[in-house]
Amino acid sequence: HALALDPDLPEAHAALADYFTKDWTNQSVAEKELALARQGLPNDPDILLSLAACNLNLGRKSPAVQSIRQAAALDPQNGDTANFCALILDAASLYPEALAERDRAFRVSGWTGSLADKSFTIRNWKGDLTQALQTLDQSLASLRDPGDRDYYWCVRANFLRARGDFKDALAAIDHIEAELLPSQFYYHSKSLLRALVHEAMGETAAAREDYERARVDAEHYRDSNPRTLRACTSLALIYAGLGHEADARATIERGLDLVPPAENPAVASRTGLRVLAQIDARFGRTDAALETVRSQIAAGFWKRQDLLLDPDWALLRRDPRFLELAHKAEL
Repeated sequence: HALALDPDLPEAHAALADYFTKDWTNQSVAEKELALARQGLPNDPDILLSLAACNLNLGRKSPAVQSIRQAAALDPQNGDTANFCALILDAASLYPEALAERDRAFRVSGWTGSLADKSFTIRNWKGDLTQALQTLDQSLASLRDPGDRDYYWCVRANFLRARGDFKDALAAIDHIEAELLPSQFYYHSKSLLRALVHEAMGETAAAREDYERARVDAEHYRDSNPRTLRACTSLALIYAGLGHEADARATIERGLDLVPPAENPAVASRTGLRVLAQIDARFGRTDAALETVRSQIAAGFWKRQDLLLDPDWALLRRDPRFLELAHKAEL
């Protein structure tokens, strides 16, 4: 309606672009709207941040870095911008700068979650889970919000699972206060985390009980949020863990319908395609899983240390072809 009243209103073009960027669809439309917005507001930091997000969604790392650096320079006291700047710099493998932006996000706005996220930057940069855990532990004293503390224990549990320290991973999960752990792209829970650890330990009966508990909440969330991407990703993993291959595939295909790779290749890579490769590996379609890995590495989305160190790839890491691909991925 605002654009009907004033077709050249830059704030309205920016708002429309922001909608499509946050909805993760129609990035080409978002890009056009941002170009129109910048004609009227060329130095608006919020528009530059949206432009950075749009470029990142499209897999264009260099333009994303350029835009977010401009946004951070124009709005240096904005912790949200600093935190997002760190995310983009990490994606572009500019790790020292990413660490500095994580610290700045905490310094200017108290973004305690950014301190915990430094551990992922260390893992991606150094390929060292022990150093990543040490970096993570340095954030604990600053975490006051219960949600941030739950996030800390969730990250710690996954790092420990990756190292094979399963009993310590279960102990970390016990520290999590909330049962449901929704994040940007996934709808995890304590029960799902426990299932993954018990499964890695070979305790199939305990894992199945955990998967069943996780399924109830995940299905309820899907039924209440049928057009939400994260309602599909975790539920597909739960179905796969329970051996329900058809349900797992149908659920993740629904997620890929919501955020198609053609419209948002980066988010589809981090969510639907990542889960699809894991489902293929679990049900013996290793060649299909490896082809997905190969295509995403070639597109610049899946990075070396994530493939080598994230526990979600443990099954595929048994195949030497996967390891060969992973070592060719960018740092």
